[in-house]
Amino acid sequence: MLGVSTAAELQRLYVQERFTGCGAGRLLLEAAEQHATARKAALMWATVWVGNPRALGFYPRQGYEVKGSPRYEFQGETHENRLFAKLLGGSNLTRNSV
Repeated sequence: MLGVSTAAELQRLYVQERFTGCGAGRLLLEAAEQHATARKAALMWATVWVGNPRALGFYPRQGYEVKGSPRYEFQGETHENRLFAKLLGGSNLTRNSV
């Protein structure tokens, strides 16, 4: 779906309620991006449940773009997500390849 072989997946990023709005999430995400870049990843991606409005707003503010709407089934229920992706620093990919 992303068309990049050197992509890093951010599986989870949670910040306790009392720490929201103070930049903790941004700092954690930046650290994850630096970690991925050091390992030659050209792109970072994450999926976000559509029922999480805070996360749905967070990733675009950090430069991520919606690239799809994957769904998965668990115990007979369908869960819709948004797939966000961002080219990482030093990447020579064009935006059209993402």
